[in-house]
Amino acid sequence: MILKVRRSSSQGKLPCGRALPIFVERKGLDVPPIINLSNAAKTIGSCLRCPVPLCTFYRADEMASDFFKEFPADTSTKVCPTDAILIDAETGVPTLLARNLMICNGVPFLIRRLGDTNMRIDGIFYSGDRRLGVAEIEYSDGAILDAPRDLLDDCAVLHARYGIPLKAIDPMVISLRFPNKRSEYWQVIQDVHQVLGIRIGSITIGALLIAMWINRKLEPSIWQQLYADASAPTIEPALRDLLAFEPGDITAYPGWSRASK
Repeated sequence: MILKVRRSSSQGKLPCGRALPIFVERKGLDVPPIINLSNAAKTIGSCLRCPVPLCTFYRADEMASDFFKEFPADTSTKVCPTDAILIDAETGVPTLLARNLMICNGVPFLIRRLGDTNMRIDGIFYSGDRRLGVAEIEYSDGAILDAPRDLLDDCAVLHARYGIPLKAIDPMVISLRFPNKRSEYWQVIQDVHQVLGIRIGSITIGALLIAMWINRKLEPSIWQQLYADASAPTIEPALRDLLAFEPGDITAYPGWSRASK
């Protein structure tokens, strides 16, 4: 089902008696959420008809690029990358999905503008004071094998073209799921670390979704903790600290947090 949301100039809906929403009860994908109000009343959740629908578009301040103004960023403000909320002529679902999830998790993130052949980097993000994160976004099992090598090229470009010290760059692979234990992906990451001293982090769309669902913001300190290689192809220790409980408690799908086989 495709939902087409139109901008509205009408007034939004407000709870009666000036009661404010306190928390939301969710009991399933096919069950309407229950809104608990400050006056102890409950009501079924529905669209508030906001004049500025933040569920559909990001605000300008959420799209800030002050941490790296030279990057030719995609300026799309749509929240839903698959156009299920808003039909748009633009494409680029994989990178847009990763960008939006990172933004939802409190990470300033930019993706490359579509059609720009002068910049091959998929995305960059703020990874701490005087630091810059660079990301390769791959959703297919075959393409992810090239991601670590592509990140080395990205680091070289940022260092040579923009003068960013290699030690100040945090490379990251964002994937749909992790490859299996026998994949050369993990060995390449380990070799890069041992030979060049560059730690390439890994995170999945699933892990980002989990963090967003429980409203855990990603702090800059986590990027160094998301390193995984052939000796330990998992990011579960970092997720355990972030989520405050075992990743296995919320998903039985191991490819989200560790090598799938």
